Amino acid sequence: MQAFTKDSVVCFFGDSITANGAWIRRIYDHYRLQQKIPCKLYNCGVPGDQASHALYRMEETVFCYEPTHVVV
Repeated sequence: MQAFTKDSVVCFFGDSITANGAWIRRIYDHYRLQQKIPCKLYNCGVPGDQASHALYRMEETVFCYEPTHVVV
C-alpha cells in the first residue's frame, strides 16, 4: 500500500466492516499520532452494502470529499 503523505485525503469505502471503523482508527493513530503526518481520513462504509449498490453511491459518499486516495 502506498503511504499517505501530508495533506492526503483518504476515503475508506466498503460495507459494515468498514463502517465499524475499528481498523480505520488504527490507521489514523499511526499517521496522526506516531508519524505526525496530517491527513484527513473519512469512513465511507455502509453496513449491509453490496458491490452492486456501492457504485451508485460513490459520488455522494466518496467523491464529495475529493480524495487523493480511496481504500476499498
